[in-house]
Amino acid sequence: MRFKPHSYQKLAIDNCLDRMAKNLPGSALFLEPGLGKTAISLSIIEAAKLIGYCEKVLIIAPLRVAQSVWKQEIQKWGFDLSCVLVHTSDKNKRKELLNKNVDIVMVTSDGVCWLDNDFPNEFFDLIIVDESTKFKSWGAKRTKHLRSLVKRAFHRIILTGTPAPNSLSDLFPQHFLIDLGECLGTSITKFRAQFCQQAGFEGRAWEIRKDMVETLKDKIAPQCLYLAARDHLNMPELVYNTIPIELPDKAKKIYDDMEKELFAEIEVLDDTKPLAATTAGAKYNLCRQIANGGAYVYDEFFGERDTVYVHQAKVDALEDLYEELNGKQLLVAYLFDHDLLRIRERFPKIRAINGKTSAKELQNIIAKWKDGNEGILACQCQAMSHGIDGFQEAGSDICWFGLSDQPEVVAQLNARIYRQGVVGKQVRIHQLIASQTVDEAVMKRLESKDASQASLLNAIKEYRIGKNKTARV
Repeated sequence: MRFKPHSYQKLAIDNCLDRMAKNLPGSALFLEPGLGKTAISLSIIEAAKLIGYCEKVLIIAPLRVAQSVWKQEIQKWGFDLSCVLVHTSDKNKRKELLNKNVDIVMVTSDGVCWLDNDFPNEFFDLIIVDESTKFKSWGAKRTKHLRSLVKRAFHRIILTGTPAPNSLSDLFPQHFLIDLGECLGTSITKFRAQFCQQAGFEGRAWEIRKDMVETLKDKIAPQCLYLAARDHLNMPELVYNTIPIELPDKAKKIYDDMEKELFAEIEVLDDTKPLAATTAGAKYNLCRQIANGGAYVYDEFFGERDTVYVHQAKVDALEDLYEELNGKQLLVAYLFDHDLLRIRERFPKIRAINGKTSAKELQNIIAKWKDGNEGILACQCQAMSHGIDGFQEAGSDICWFGLSDQPEVVAQLNARIYRQGVVGKQVRIHQLIASQTVDEAVMKRLESKDASQASLLNAIKEYRIGKNKTARV
């Protein structure tokens, strides 16, 4: 099969090649999931090589994306390109792989550190940074090394579907990668002084001033192309199926006791302090675990963690849903390791995609899923939120056993199914929501698509107020 770009894909390809031809600073392709940014990038590389714009290309991507996406896309679409992934701790082997006569060298997002340190004489005609939000923190070690590395390339392209997951200020470190500061400057201090204001706990966070939002957008616009899936794809209907779960009386009592402690902590919580670093954050996390059906408990004497099962209500609901689908494949997103343990007790043969899944096993899972023979498949939501393609070809159903409270993670994982090439006329997102628990607050927060801590705390407080009113009635 030979890749034939759609009109919107051709727009992205031509935009980057045109900027290369004019020797302009790099390009940013902000393409929502499903628009084919990998195939677009490979088309750019292939065309640039034919024209003579580049010979040696470096692709930087998260490990799972590097292992399971780029080579497969080359083979799938018949690109005349060769590539090698350099992912080893052996310095001599690294050098051997870097010196291979291939079109594309790939390293992981963390691999930029050793590449910058150990191979200072390696230069590239083109560097492509896949999922550039991995480098949204200016002070992070890998971002510092990548800032050094991109200076050794004539052309640079960054790719992501969510360029500003937390704040527009996330754009500065990413944008530096393509133009070395030509657009927004080379100093994070000066950028913050011009565009930002301090926020968050003790003023440690930065956000774009409202009066500078349009100025920022105008500055970066010439170098960026943003494409939304809804504007370019004829997508099937997307249906959200919220399945309310009633906790058993004993579990409800355990949950309510913990929730009272959570509300008490939130009352005195400094809204600017990171929730995860507070006692309130620990209570919130426990409430979410109990709502799912289990909890981690710690033995302070031995310093060990154990798991306690609280209820099976969500597992029962998952089993009912799978039976209702009558043989259709189901992707189940889970949050905690103990979620998977309980799911496996009910579905002993279920396989899972998580941080322990090898590249070989992942390819086997994807192949079996495409054949329609996987049945029910579990996935840890963070592990599946980026870069894995092919699930849309043989499935239309996702079940969130426990919703992530991060809008970017939820959107990215849903996009593994709801994307170009999806089968059927309808995609269904099933959500197991424990009634009168923080599950309801999380769902409310996701509807707002606001990733800030303030939105999460507000959602929890609104949920508490609503619950108190219901209790009084």
